[in-house]
Formats: sequence, C-alpha cells, structure tokens
Amino acid sequence: MGAFPANSSAVIVFTRRDLAYVRPALRERLGRGEIGLFPTDGGYALLGNALLPRVRDRLARWQRRGDPPVMVPHALEWARLVVAAEHRAGLDELASRRAGTECLVFRRSGPEAPLPRALAPAGRVALRFPRHWVRDLAGELTFPLLCVPAPGGMTRLEELPADVARRLDFIVYEGPRPAVAPALVRL
Repeated sequence: MGAFPANSSAVIVFTRRDLAYVRPALRERLGRGEIGLFPTDGGYALLGNALLPRVRDRLARWQRRGDPPVMVPHALEWARLVVAAEHRAGLDELASRRAGTECLVFRRSGPEAPLPRALAPAGRVALRFPRHWVRDLAGELTFPLLCVPAPGGMTRLEELPADVARRLDFIVYEGPRPAVAPALVRL
C-alpha cells in the first residue's frame, strides 16, 4: 500500500489559498454525497453527509469497530432533537466547554428523533464540536457531517494511503497538522 502520489490527478486537492473561493463548492459537493478529506483541530478527517446511506456505507470501512459514528452537527437545535432529554438543557454549554477533539456520546432520544438508526447504534449518538472552520462549514449546511479520523492518523498529504485517496472525491489540504486521537466521552 503506497502513499498518496504527489502528481496524482485522480482527486482534486484544494489548498488553504483556495478556501475563500471554493467554500460554496464544498457545501455543494457534500450535499451531493461526496466525501472529502478535511483538516480539523485533531488532524485530518474524512467528512460526508451523515444522512445519506451511500455516504455512511462508504465511510464505514474506515470507522473503528465498536465506536458509534461521530457527527459534526449542522445546528444545535438539531443536536437537541437527537440527544436524550436529560442532555438537552446543557448541550450549549457542553458544545462550547467540550469543543475540540472530544467526541461526546449521548443517549439517543426516542424513535421520533430525526436520525437514521444506523447513526445511533445501541441507542447512543456521538457528536463532535471542532474548534476549527469545519464547524462553521457544518453550520452552513442543512445536514450533519459524518466525521471519521483519517486512516493511519495522517498529518501530511504524503502520508495519505493511495488506496484511501482513490476512494475520496476531493481533499482540502492545509499543510501538516498534528494528529490528535479523538477521545470518546460518554455522558
């Protein structure tokens, strides 16, 4: 398994300089169900539209077994609907106080929650509130983002395995980033 080839034209790579111009395109691509590699406050992560089954299926291969799927909510109002009642009142505070690389795992609200069962296995829902522009991008969408740490904890584009790169639709690269393993915090 080789690393991402520097001269690859198989996947489009946006850089930090492109962000001001391509943000609308990123929203459109995610809305269509494309999967991208994004920088976050914890290194790089694979992101896609959490509500589309084909996106969940594509990202499932890189998710750690036994962990609930982690989502970056597009709106706190939506997050309040999917977590159990006992967590709703404190969600704003948790979203700001525990923002960053922690993945907060809540008990899911009842079956009326606007959330596919596949995103809340065993009645648990995991949310992450990054301290990064990716959180703002999620807020510009009408759906939550499924967030899976980049395979192998890559910190530079050269470390992205070629077999992973071939399965991506696009990459947003901001240069080397420290890899911080996300911590699951059960509430």
